[in-house]
Amino acid sequence: MSFIVKVLIGIIMVPFFCKAVSPPSLIPREVIFGNPSKVDPQISPDGKWVSFCAPWKGVMNIWLQKVGEDNAVPITFDQGRGIQATQWAYDNQHILYVQDNDGDENWNLYKVDIETKKSAEVTHAKKAKTKVMKLSPHFPEEVIIGLNDRDPSYHDLYRVNLKTGKNEKMLENNEFLEIFVDGNFQPRLGVKETPEGGNQYKIYGAVPDNTIKC
Repeated sequence: MSFIVKVLIGIIMVPFFCKAVSPPSLIPREVIFGNPSKVDPQISPDGKWVSFCAPWKGVMNIWLQKVGEDNAVPITFDQGRGIQATQWAYDNQHILYVQDNDGDENWNLYKVDIETKKSAEVTHAKKAKTKVMKLSPHFPEEVIIGLNDRDPSYHDLYRVNLKTGKNEKMLENNEFLEIFVDGNFQPRLGVKETPEGGNQYKIYGAVPDNTIKC
């Protein structure tokens, strides 16, 4: 028997001796793109409550339970794009979050009262993005926010009272990508990019020559 014939017979016999292997099962689409079971766990400043985001009717919402218990209940009831991240106000009464309008990426700040379960809009900006800049135990009913409704390139700083809704512009920003505020609600550091690709820092309240390049 020639070598070529042996090779051909071997090729023909291979399927009879090899066990068929099933293709791996596909990962379900909801595993990759679906909602997580729980995200963003937070403890209230007084240590009495635990909050997190979890699905309610298929949409991510804020849930709340007492520390040490396992009886969480939803306190927001959004049925749109959902809520992904939160922050506790130091009044231990409100949880803050930002939402846009049907995916337009214009973010406003909201608060939810943990007792009444009522949500309310804190900012009412159009075509702007709001972000929380600072919360402080020294001012439990207030928050410093950044809002770019005047100039979309920069966020001005506002001091907002969560109880009364009053807001006061505390700094008009025309150059910094980020401004850091301390616990006394004073701006301390501004950061902007240089043409060379580095960063320039401004230290508020420092000596006259208060800029650093690196």
